[in-house]
Amino acid sequence: MNQNGILTRLQLDGVGPAKRLGFDPADRLNIITGDNGLGKTFLLECAWFALSGQWAGFPAYPGNNSDKAEVKLTFSISGEPEREEIKREILYDREIQNWHIHEGSGYDGLAIYARSDGSFGVWDPVKAKIQRPGGTALPLSPLVLSNRHLWNGLGEFIEKEGREQKLCNGLLQDWVNWQYRQNPAFDIFTRVVSRLSSVSGETLKPGKPVRIPGDTEEIPTLEYPWGNVPIVHAAASVQRIVALAYMIVWAWEEHKIESRHRAPCKSMTVLVDEIEAHLHPGWQRSIVPALLTVNACLDREIKIQFIITSHSPLVPASLEPGFDEAHDKLFHLDIHRDEHGSAHAVLEELPFLRHGRADNWLTSEAFGLKHARSLEAEIAIEDAKRLQNREKPDAEEVKAVHERLMV
Repeated sequence: MNQNGILTRLQLDGVGPAKRLGFDPADRLNIITGDNGLGKTFLLECAWFALSGQWAGFPAYPGNNSDKAEVKLTFSISGEPEREEIKREILYDREIQNWHIHEGSGYDGLAIYARSDGSFGVWDPVKAKIQRPGGTALPLSPLVLSNRHLWNGLGEFIEKEGREQKLCNGLLQDWVNWQYRQNPAFDIFTRVVSRLSSVSGETLKPGKPVRIPGDTEEIPTLEYPWGNVPIVHAAASVQRIVALAYMIVWAWEEHKIESRHRAPCKSMTVLVDEIEAHLHPGWQRSIVPALLTVNACLDREIKIQFIITSHSPLVPASLEPGFDEAHDKLFHLDIHRDEHGSAHAVLEELPFLRHGRADNWLTSEAFGLKHARSLEAEIAIEDAKRLQNREKPDAEEVKAVHERLMV
C-alpha cells in the first residue's frame, strides 16, 4: 500500500469512446469539461475502479475502436517522496467478457465518489482488511450506497450469526445520533455544511430534529428565517450538498475509528460528477472553492485530491482567484477525427486562462460555444458573417439576416 498516495496516472486502451486516453491528474483540483456523451462520467467510473478495485455500476467494456487489440486500464498511485510509486495494469478478458479483478488497488487513502444519480461510493483501506469471525471478509470495501441507502442506512444479514450488521446507519440516523449525543462528528459535520453553503443564500445550519406525520423516527432539520425545515423536505440542491458533506465526514470518522491500531491516512480522493447539478448560479460560483477548504474541518494535515466534472462556466470562473497551476488542472474532452474519418474521444489538458466573465468562459476551449447568446442569435451572426464574405450578397438575404439580428 502507498501511504498518503494520490492518483497520478490513468490510461485507458481500447475502452469506451477512445482508442487511448491518458489522464494525469493534479494533486489538488482537477476540473473536467466536455459535451454530453464524450466520457466525463466514464472517466470518473474508471478512476473509481482504479482506486477501489471494483466498479460502482456497470463495468466498462471495449469500445468500437478496439477491434481485437488488447483492452486494458493502467493506473499509477504516488505517495510520499520516499515511497515507491505503485503501477497496476488491469486487462479485459474477452473470453469471460469481464475484467480480471485485482485484490486491492494499492491506494492507501480514502476515496469518495459522488455519482450523478445520488449514490455514493466509499473506499476505506482499513475497512478492507476487517474480517468477521470465521475469517470471512466483510463486503465493506468498497461500499457503494444507493441514494436510498445513503439516507436510510444499509445492513447485511450474517447467516451464521443470525443478525444484521449495519454497514452504514445512513444520514438521517447518524445526524440525529451525533446531534443528541454531542458527538464531535456533529461539530465537524456542521462546519462542513456551513462551508459548503451558498454564499448568495442562507447558511445551512442544523436545527432541532422533529417528528413528521406518519414517521416514527425523528428527522433532522435545517434552520431558515421562516422556521425549521426537515431535511427530507429541503430542496434537491440542499439535499445533494448535505449528502456530500455527510459522506465526507462519515467516511473520515469511520476511518479514524477503525484505525485504532494504526495512524489514520492523510490523503483522500473525492470524485464528484456534475458538481453544479441542482445548484443556483450563485451556488455554482462558490461550491468548488468551498470544497477546497473542507480538509481544514477534518484534519489540517489531510490532503484532498478532487476530480470534478462540470458543464457550468461558473465553475472555472469561480476558480480564477485561487487556481494554482502547480496543484490544479483543467481538462477538456472532445471528438477527434483521424485521416480515415474515424472519430474518437480525446482528453486535453488546457492552460488555465483567466477569462474574467462567465460568458467569456462559454466561448473558451473548455466549453466551445461560438457565441454566448441564444442558438438563434448565434446562427444569425454566423449567417451575417457569410454574407459579408460574399462579393455581391443578395439584398433580400441581407434584409432577412438584419431582421433576425435585431430580434
